[in-house]
Amino acid sequence: MVRVRFEAGAVGPAHSQRSMVEGGVFDIAISGRTERLFARDSVTKPPDAIHVR
Repeated sequence: MVRVRFEAGAVGPAHSQRSMVEGGVFDIAISGRTERLFARDSVTKPPDAIHVR
């Protein structure tokens, strides 16, 4: 697991992994669908899915 801190409005490179939001709000795009995550939300993508944000 890796901890990454994003500044407001930042966009990370496309990658595949499990993610959890420690605080704030985070928009994540997975296979063309955007989802809004809030503090303590988590998401796990299938191995072949790519996500951006």
